[in-house]
Amino acid sequence: MAPTKGQKRNAPEAKKAPAAKKTRGNVTEASVTEDPTMKAIEDTIEQADKLPLSCRNMLVTGIRGSLNTPSDERHEVQVLVVGMVDEVIACGEAGLLEALDLSKAVETSTEAAKVELATKLSNAEAILAEKTKAVDEKTLANAAAGEKLAAVTVVHSEKLAFQCTGDAAMVELQQNKAAVAVGIEKDLKAIVEGEADCKELLATLQKLSFDESLIKALPGTCSRAPADRGSFDGMVLNQLETSLTQKLVDLSKAVEAEVPGAKERADAVVAAEEQVTAATAFQANAADEQATAEASRSEASVGVEQAAATLAAHEPEESKALTVREQKAAALEEFQKSTRGPFEMLRDRKAGMIVDVPSPEAKVAPSELEGAIPVTVGGA
Repeated sequence: MAPTKGQKRNAPEAKKAPAAKKTRGNVTEASVTEDPTMKAIEDTIEQADKLPLSCRNMLVTGIRGSLNTPSDERHEVQVLVVGMVDEVIACGEAGLLEALDLSKAVETSTEAAKVELATKLSNAEAILAEKTKAVDEKTLANAAAGEKLAAVTVVHSEKLAFQCTGDAAMVELQQNKAAVAVGIEKDLKAIVEGEADCKELLATLQKLSFDESLIKALPGTCSRAPADRGSFDGMVLNQLETSLTQKLVDLSKAVEAEVPGAKERADAVVAAEEQVTAATAFQANAADEQATAEASRSEASVGVEQAAATLAAHEPEESKALTVREQKAAALEEFQKSTRGPFEMLRDRKAGMIVDVPSPEAKVAPSELEGAIPVTVGGA
């Protein structure tokens, strides 16, 4: 029933206001929760730190409606928004590419460093092998020098012993000669004159193996005074003088014959001593060279250990560089797959085309973007 004049119409029943929706920038929660593609694009916009917050909010607000509108039906404002977001995504992709290139450069650098360290280790090992070979050679040389020294030492000992034996025999000859000379000059004269017994002379005769009959007869002759001696005693004394004289001649010849031998033996000992001295010096030098070679090898061994330790310490850095490069490559691939690729499909989609991306949410009317201030990516 229509109201009569003067009656007030009943106020229309107030529509129940919808529950407030949480916003993300200027976009409601309903517009961001069910579309991973749009969420990835919006995340890229929000991470564009070079853009002011107001610009980012404006792009986040308008990108869904703009991309969900076919490219041939977009309002000029939507075209502008899509273009600016395209630049944002291109910048994001460029940043990921730059990060990937940088990680590749770091990886290349670490690989080059590894090659250099491996080369140093190889060189150090080659030096160690060379030093080890030198030690082996010096050890053999030292052993040979020691054997040579031992050999000449034995020869010297033999020559010295031969000299001692020969010289002792010569000394004995000289002593016997002197004893016979004393027997002629002193004892024989005293016996002839009856002024001495023959004990000392008998000792010499027995030692030098004079005639046995003379040795037996002489004491009797010596016991008698010169006046009481007979022809036999005279014969004994004559034989004694003759024997002593002949023995002196024989001993003198023997002593003279031994002189060259004594000199030869002495010269041989001197030569052997010189060989021992030279061999001793040679062996000492060989021992010093071996010690020097061993010290050099120890130093080379330390060099190998240090090079190996440096190379091993470099491995975590190389592994880290590889991991970072793989992460950067994965991040770029994921960005291109989840953001760049879907964005381009939505950007270029025309009316009637079916794009294989997550279902779009409600469009944002171009009027919502009216009055927005166009910005250039990277500008304030």
